[in-house]
Amino acid sequence: AVTRGWAVTSLSRRGVNPEPGSSLDAVKWVAGDMSDAVLLTQLAADADAFVHSVGLLLDTESGLGGANFITSGSRSVPAEGATYDTVMRDSAAALAAAAQSGATGGAETPLVYVSAAEAAWSESDGGRKLEAALPEFLGRYLSAKREAEALLQDTSGLRVVLARPSLMYDWSKLDVLPLLPIVNPASALGLRYGGGLELLSKMLRVHVVGAAVVA
Repeated sequence: AVTRGWAVTSLSRRGVNPEPGSSLDAVKWVAGDMSDAVLLTQLAADADAFVHSVGLLLDTESGLGGANFITSGSRSVPAEGATYDTVMRDSAAALAAAAQSGATGGAETPLVYVSAAEAAWSESDGGRKLEAALPEFLGRYLSAKREAEALLQDTSGLRVVLARPSLMYDWSKLDVLPLLPIVNPASALGLRYGGGLELLSKMLRVHVVGAAVVA
């Protein structure tokens, strides 16, 4: 977005530029929490569009929260009591409320929600069977994604765009890179499960997803 000349503000718990010396130096980095309604409202007042990319693969209730240091691209660890609902659904609701507060009453405000390709599994018999076979915590992960999608789409004044990538990677994420030569060739074969469900979605680089979000 900054390469297009847009003014970009990023809110995260750390508020730190992950790539100093790059085009990201032009981003305004803000440290804070999505549960801070006052801060969200202040930031939303100066924004024309929003992107929600907050998430975590392993919440505290999974018993595996500490492993997020490995699975998270930012090497983050969930705060105490952080669940899929609070991190992905409730934060989406908070952003929607802030976006509404800053709306001028004209055209709908664009809001992109970065969800997951697997959230669509509930839309087919084959997908529901696959989801039923997942560990309990991953089922809760997908449920929280779908609930966030639904509440955003039900919020007036927003033009919601759902971005549904599957596994994302960059060359520093050693936890998923071994899957790349397996998943992407299998995806290229177009393997399908019951109901025409794509069995494996192509893995995308984080930067590719980011570029698509602002396209």
